[in-house]
Amino acid sequence: MVALNLKFPLKYVNYLVFTLSIFAPSIAMAYTGVIIVFNSSTAANTEFLESFKAEILATKNTTPSMKVIDLDDTDKLAMADNSELVIALGVKALQTASKLKHATPVIGAFTTLPAFNRLLEASHRDLGNFTAIVLDQSYTRQLSLIKTIMPEAKRVGILLGSSSSKYAEYLKEEGEKAGRSINIESVVSGNLIE
Repeated sequence: MVALNLKFPLKYVNYLVFTLSIFAPSIAMAYTGVIIVFNSSTAANTEFLESFKAEILATKNTTPSMKVIDLDDTDKLAMADNSELVIALGVKALQTASKLKHATPVIGAFTTLPAFNRLLEASHRDLGNFTAIVLDQSYTRQLSLIKTIMPEAKRVGILLGSSSSKYAEYLKEEGEKAGRSINIESVVSGNLIE
C-alpha cells in the first residue's frame, strides 16, 4: 500500500502570481482600489506582493490604488470593508475578509479548498463575490501522479481529516477509474478512527 503526502513549495507563488496576472489588466480596469490583506510576512507573501504589484503597474490602463494591510493593524481593516476588491493571503486573512460587507469582493489565495468551503459556508457569502485560488491539486491529478511514479502500486492508502472526509466516496470512484484500490482512514486530533 502507498501513502503520499504531497506538499506545495514556494514555487506555488509563481503559479498564483501567473494566474492572478492573467486577470491583472481586468483588475486594473475594473477596480480603482485593491487592498491586500495578509497574516504574516512570509517569503511567499512577500514574493506575491512584489510580483503582483509589478504586474498591476505593468498594465497600460489605469492603475488602481493598492494598499497592503497586515492583520496586526486591526484599525486599518475598516478600510477593507469599503474597498472595491480585497485579496486575502492565507487562511487567517481570508477568515477576516469573510466578515467584511457581503458586497465587498474577496479573492483568497494560499488557502486550501476545505478551508475555503468552511469559510464560505460560515460567512453565508455568495460565490459571485467570494472566491479563492486554492493550493489543492485535484484528487484526479494526485492519483495520476501516483500512477506515474509508482505504476505497480495497486492499493493506495489515504488519510482524511474531518473537513476532507466528505470526499471519501469520490476518491474511491476516482481510484477505481485509475485502476487503484483506495483504502481510506479518517484522522481526528492525531488519532486513527476505524
